[in-house]
Amino acid sequence: MLSPEGESAIVRNIAVSKEKFER
Repeated sequence: MLSPEGESAIVRNIAVSKEKFER
């Protein structure tokens, strides 16, 4: 299982990827 920190990093990474994709 992922630790809260790891999960948070992944979620943030996805958000950043989404932003780059939309621009």
